[in-house]
Amino acid sequence: MIDGTWAYQAGSSGTVTLPVGSTLLSITAKVAASASGTIAIFGGTAIPGSGAVQTDTTLRFDHGLAQAVTGANTVVFASTVSYYVEYSKPYGT
Repeated sequence: MIDGTWAYQAGSSGTVTLPVGSTLLSITAKVAASASGTIAIFGGTAIPGSGAVQTDTTLRFDHGLAQAVTGANTVVFASTVSYYVEYSKPYGT
């Protein structure tokens, strides 16, 4: 079981900063057709979306992710249409 308070952030492009001590639960991002959006998780290598296709592409990392936030606490979305980040944050934050 993951302790904490459920939370999420959503938007189009930009940076999500998770509170220290959080557990990342899921990420979903949509990349527009003929665009080349990316996601960089906790300072890692940018994961490319499939640009230059006829339909929008959805990148999804689901509940099996459950990654504790250590070190870099950001998820960066570049050239995405929308994103959703779900996490559990420590009680009282």
